[in-house]
Amino acid sequence: MPLRREQRHQRGTARRTRQFLDTTSAGGTVTTIPVYLVIDVSASLSGRPIDDLNNALSTLVTDLAADPILSGIVQISVIAFSSDARVVSP
Repeated sequence: MPLRREQRHQRGTARRTRQFLDTTSAGGTVTTIPVYLVIDVSASLSGRPIDDLNNALSTLVTDLAADPILSGIVQISVIAFSSDARVVSP
């Protein structure tokens, strides 16, 4: 049975992830990959832009959780800012 486009994409992503991990340290493994998201939450981002942002964040979290390699090593930190900055998620 032929693979759907999404399945081919996921397999390609997993292969590239393994290649990345194999070349990033002498031992071939990485303990964590920190990802920092700095997000504008000011009034200028209200309405559809903030809805699109929330949808993208949800997709990112879902996709990372579904990845058998990345789910255990990627750590996301969300920093929101408008007139000041605050850490939303460590």
